[in-house]
Amino acid sequence: MNVLMIDDDKSILKKLQTDFHNYFKCFNEKIDYEIKAENFLSIESTNVDVAFIDIDLVNYNGINLANYLTEKFPNIIIIFISAREDLVFQTLTTRVFQFIRKRKYDEDKVTVFAQLENHLNNHLKKKIIHYKGRSISVRPDKIKYILSVGHDVIILEERDVTIKSSMQSILEYFNSPYLIQIQRIMAVNFNYCLQITKTKIVTRDKKEYHVGRKYQQNLMNKYEEFLLK
Repeated sequence: MNVLMIDDDKSILKKLQTDFHNYFKCFNEKIDYEIKAENFLSIESTNVDVAFIDIDLVNYNGINLANYLTEKFPNIIIIFISAREDLVFQTLTTRVFQFIRKRKYDEDKVTVFAQLENHLNNHLKKKIIHYKGRSISVRPDKIKYILSVGHDVIILEERDVTIKSSMQSILEYFNSPYLIQIQRIMAVNFNYCLQITKTKIVTRDKKEYHVGRKYQQNLMNKYEEFLLK
């Protein structure tokens, strides 16, 4: 798990990293940290799972930074931290997960860490696919597309995986709120979509796909559930 922490207050960064590490030290994935007290746009990580961002950064708007990171890392979980509680409502314009008030840091961190742990356990678990004597690890939230070709299913993730399966079977196995079937031969990840309507989607690689009539209503129902979560 890759965690990004951004705040121009180094004492807060140090405390946050220590508290986060102590809470998640028994998590089932190795945790890598990138800590930024300046040069906020020069992110070195090639992937970020969770980002803690101070809204009221010196000479920079934390909400704009969150929007930039969401474009760069579609699956990112954003948690804002701030001494200015009046900015909470402004964060609703972003895909924010939670908010930690610095004035009530010790109280808020307990609630937020617990909610984050529950979310990670429910949505970011790796799935193991056994095929031809190999065990292939796949994170459903990182899948971009699933394509059905004949009797094969091609999973486009950080690396492409081809296995013998059906679209229905693989979607049932992943059981992920991120994945939705839009055609008989194709499923997509909500996080990799720029635009979603009942009849078409536009993906982050600027490709447009028609939604089959059979899948349109289910797409809109699942998309509403996805947004509410």
